[in-house]
Amino acid sequence: MRQRCVMRWRGMMPGLVLVMGMLTVWPSAGFGHTARTYYQEALSALQAGETERAKALLEKSLAEFSNFADAHHLLGVLAFHTSAEDPQAISALEHAVTLNPNFALAAYHLGLVLLHRHQWNAAERALTQALAMYPRYWEAQLTLAKLHDQSGKVEQAIREYQAVLTLQPTQREALYNLAYRYEESGNIDEALSLLQRLTTHHPQHASGWYLIGRLAEQKNSMTEALEAYRQAVAADPRHRDAQYHLAFLYQQAGKIDQAIEHFQAVTQLDPQNAEAYLNLGVLYVTNGQLSEAERAYLTALDLNPDLLETYYNLGIFYEFHKQDLDKAITYYRHYVELGGQDSRIRRLIEKFSE
Repeated sequence: MRQRCVMRWRGMMPGLVLVMGMLTVWPSAGFGHTARTYYQEALSALQAGETERAKALLEKSLAEFSNFADAHHLLGVLAFHTSAEDPQAISALEHAVTLNPNFALAAYHLGLVLLHRHQWNAAERALTQALAMYPRYWEAQLTLAKLHDQSGKVEQAIREYQAVLTLQPTQREALYNLAYRYEESGNIDEALSLLQRLTTHHPQHASGWYLIGRLAEQKNSMTEALEAYRQAVAADPRHRDAQYHLAFLYQQAGKIDQAIEHFQAVTQLDPQNAEAYLNLGVLYVTNGQLSEAERAYLTALDLNPDLLETYYNLGIFYEFHKQDLDKAITYYRHYVELGGQDSRIRRLIEKFSE
């Protein structure tokens, strides 16, 4: 009797990632003021890693000239890096934008801080303001796209990813996230075009290769899918989903040893993955490794007592490989109780119960 393996699709949803880089900040042109000297000294202190000294110098700069937008901006960035929850981060950045309505970098950093605080609407306003100040600010556009993506405003997110790619045609996050959204909406060709560009310019992008594999499977191009999953695993051996799909395709192709290798990798990355153990059981039986198969099946059962295929496979295992019909019937009964419809097994249980 043929045993059953399990295949599951696992989606990868791009998340909103907050990265607050300490960018080099140049002061606005203008005045020959003592405040500028303190500000420049603060920049030098930051470059030397002297955070507290930099903060003190910025406060001196503002004491000399309270409307110094650059100093407010840098003080806000510094406050965020010193303590992400420091209220001065928002107030100082807001003050910088108020003082200089064209200060796109300050508005962008304000948006990032607000994102970190989960103040989504205020963050959206700040990022939109940054783009109004500087329409080619692709970093702000990308961050706004990810915010809309996370908020479920998918059409807006798509337009913003497209805008980013107009400015930065090889930007990896925009390429991947837009391809993901195209794939989700069934625009397979558009998604593949973006993913090919992504993996050409970023060949180590494991998730990009993984998504190519998924799309290839949808098109029933199993050779292409297999190669894409191999590339994903080569780029990131800890990519669990790519390991799982690669193992499954090797299993379908009859490459037992390779399938075992990659399902074992899945169980190392995800020890609670009952389906991987179930599939290992099938492979071990095929390979004649009956002790290993029994352990794999029982592990799958321990991890997920509701996985119907495990009871089926254990029944087959004990009936045909161990010639232990009593134990086989025990598992077959569980299989039927969970809704299993195999007519041979139902007849066998009825006969055994007579």
